[in-house]
Amino acid sequence: MARLPQENILPITLNQHSSQSLPEQIAAQIRAGVATGSLVAQQALPSTRQLAEQLGVARGTVVNAYEQLQSEGYVTARPGGTTRISPELPAIPTAPIPTPTAMTPQSPQDQLSLRPGQASRQVAQDSTWRSAWRQAASLTAPEIDIRPLLARHMQQTRSVVATNIELTGGGRAGFAAVLIALEQLVGRKLHVGFEFPGIVSLRQVASSLGHRVVRLHTDTEGVVPEALPHGKSVPDLVVVTPSHQYPVGGSLPAQRRFALMEWARTAGCWIVEDDYDSELRHATAPLPALAAIDDAADPRVIFLGSFRTLLTPAVRAGWITAPTPVFTQILRVQRDTGVGASAISRRALAWYLHSGHLPKHTRRMRKFYRGRLNQLQAKMSPIAGVEILGKSSGLNAALQTTAPEQQLVSACAAQQLEVVGMGEYWGHGVRHNGLMLGFGGGTDAEFEQALAILGTVLAGDDGAA
Repeated sequence: MARLPQENILPITLNQHSSQSLPEQIAAQIRAGVATGSLVAQQALPSTRQLAEQLGVARGTVVNAYEQLQSEGYVTARPGGTTRISPELPAIPTAPIPTPTAMTPQSPQDQLSLRPGQASRQVAQDSTWRSAWRQAASLTAPEIDIRPLLARHMQQTRSVVATNIELTGGGRAGFAAVLIALEQLVGRKLHVGFEFPGIVSLRQVASSLGHRVVRLHTDTEGVVPEALPHGKSVPDLVVVTPSHQYPVGGSLPAQRRFALMEWARTAGCWIVEDDYDSELRHATAPLPALAAIDDAADPRVIFLGSFRTLLTPAVRAGWITAPTPVFTQILRVQRDTGVGASAISRRALAWYLHSGHLPKHTRRMRKFYRGRLNQLQAKMSPIAGVEILGKSSGLNAALQTTAPEQQLVSACAAQQLEVVGMGEYWGHGVRHNGLMLGFGGGTDAEFEQALAILGTVLAGDDGAA
């Protein structure tokens, strides 16, 4: 067998016993090489056949790793050409790289997680998705404008006719652009209302940018319009999740939607509608978005969509619609700060939407997540003192329990299972006791094993004194 040229050998060590798949290990070590400066922009990587030979794995394993890195913008490739570190990555000063040490075999149950927000990576197995990234990397493929494709997606799935629509760098990046734009328009820091409990990540964005966080009262159906602030206490904007309140899971009824819209118009408040997983409805179709019932004469709704749960968290991309004055300022912010999606992600998503394959993928993912939820329900239903809240959509579930949540979190951690207490979403004054679970990540075998551990802990058979 011919030896590989020394310059084409990557310092990669694989652990066959790790819970991390082989493609994920390869991708992670190439990312680390970029981070340390040992791999630099435009550097050629070994061919998939060469690296597979070096590591003693199937060529398809390396192909999957390279395609994942390409989807994240770390590498570029042309059909039949050389795969290279992306030229868009910044130069990083090189530093000495420690000599790899032998990896200790891990237990199969190490690093199991039911942490919420973990989406399935099944889209990586989709040939149309891979083809879209190849087109995005091609120098000869024509450009496709993604904006009319996003508008059509909005109209078909959320009943919104969007004239102002743009791709963002994901939910948090899009929200950051909104906050910066509004601050520039009003000339001061903002008062931002959030549902409590609610999505922690967006609250952290507002706090990190120096804005004041205001609590909005919620119940099992979502935000309560009658309890919204009035007079001088009215915030500049409120962030709501009407299709699937996070984390409790309720859907805001129609009468509350209209009441919220009327309050916003009267108070002069903007509404940010975080529509993070409405396409993944398990049963009935979701109600139309708030943006669909907005008053064209006095629009108040800024809509945030995300590809994180629908496609993959590896591609940090979403979309935004907004009334013209705010939208124009958001475009300036994205241009000036660079918080939008990368050029290669934009091209790949445009090709994928253009293919018309997204509705089929959405149906497949609905079926997948519904199946995972059914597994969770089957495992939890026989256990006394356990109730699943908000089962209508998405890839997360709130599990209300009688046992103290910190005791459950600790007991699961002792068996190498990561779970999250519901208190993280309320902060002080917790109303529900229990766990927030995500059922999107991991292989089927890992998910079954995680459920078995969780069931043992909840049933009180975990061996704790």
